[in-house]
Amino acid sequence: MSSENSNQDLLDHRDLISDDPQAFATLIKRYQQPVFSFLGRMGFSQVSAEDLAQDSFLRVWKNRHRYDSTKGRVFTWIFTITRNLAINELRKASKTHSQLPEPSLVADTDPNSDPQLQLESEQARARLQRAINSLAYTDRVTIALTLADSLSAEECARLEDCSAASFRTRTSRAKARLINAYNDLESSNE
Repeated sequence: MSSENSNQDLLDHRDLISDDPQAFATLIKRYQQPVFSFLGRMGFSQVSAEDLAQDSFLRVWKNRHRYDSTKGRVFTWIFTITRNLAINELRKASKTHSQLPEPSLVADTDPNSDPQLQLESEQARARLQRAINSLAYTDRVTIALTLADSLSAEECARLEDCSAASFRTRTSRAKARLINAYNDLESSNE
């Protein structure tokens, strides 16, 4: 671990265990975007991701004295709480057979570009989102964790309670299922 990461971990730990709401607000500002991005990659709408992120940080605050630094970084602990809340939300949605609201789809193309390119980009993003939403929640979690820039493969494996090699295998299989789901949606639209 680099000294920069080590210093960050010390600051995170200090901000977490402090009873100072301002210190905790600093921790939230540091990690709200990675948490929100993770939830978005899991297929939650912006509103649902914001609600889940807020619930995650509320649980972190309420349980801050339970954090055990010997089991991993503060960030990993926050992700564990977020992951568990997200899985619970996905389970609830599947039990009630309700669909999670579709995230707002904004094309990444230049607004001055060809309208046909904008439409194609928007359709591809919508298809990708439907493919993600069609995956089992375990695959959605695996893919979202893989795309989390702040987590190492070892930390992702720890979150999933498996070895790093097993996590890499899960990732490969989840990506293959996502590609198949995407291609199935693409071929059904032709």
